[in-house]
Amino acid sequence: MRHLTDSQSYGVLFHRERRDELKDALIEHVAALGGNQIDTITRTHIQKTVEMLVDGPQPEYFIDYAQDEHIYPLYCEGCISAPCCSGPITLLFEDIQKLTKVLGISRKKCLKDHVKRGHDEFGLPSYELKNTYPCEFLDKDARCTIYDNRPWACQMYPVRLGQGGPVLFVNDYCNFVFNLFKYECYARVFEEDFKIRFPHQHARMVELQMRYLS
Repeated sequence: MRHLTDSQSYGVLFHRERRDELKDALIEHVAALGGNQIDTITRTHIQKTVEMLVDGPQPEYFIDYAQDEHIYPLYCEGCISAPCCSGPITLLFEDIQKLTKVLGISRKKCLKDHVKRGHDEFGLPSYELKNTYPCEFLDKDARCTIYDNRPWACQMYPVRLGQGGPVLFVNDYCNFVFNLFKYECYARVFEEDFKIRFPHQHARMVELQMRYLS
């Protein structure tokens, strides 16, 4: 576990105007994982792999990676400050029903005290949690007090619905997606090394990829 301030957040680099910085950071991180295996040819391979991942279409299996219990720990840094719990949280009707029940209040009071009007990913009117900077349901240790009844958007993090279907959601203050890209590049360039260091994750990643090739 660590405080967010203990290391840099790379989520902000996913903004389009900072893509070159994102590539440079990924190259350096993957090279560091490669250790003494780095030479000029390998570094060029890393650079090309990073460019393909950042500039190309998002592989469909990334969504499965982000939701898989075996691979997820590679990417989540378990931040004490819970940056993934700050920011807009869209609510479904079912989420409001669950909140009303778990808080033991009326729907009217729930809407007044905990819900506000917002817009979803498509610009359509929606409901959102009112206080999410940070989320009002975090305790003093930044742990969710309604975890078993948390909104659907929280359950799916870091995946959300985009116009073309599920996509990875990049939080400016969370390194989850950066780490996903980092380890994917590392696995492609140093496959045997990755297989030895992370055998269970490697086997699961291959299994998930094969679903899209069959």
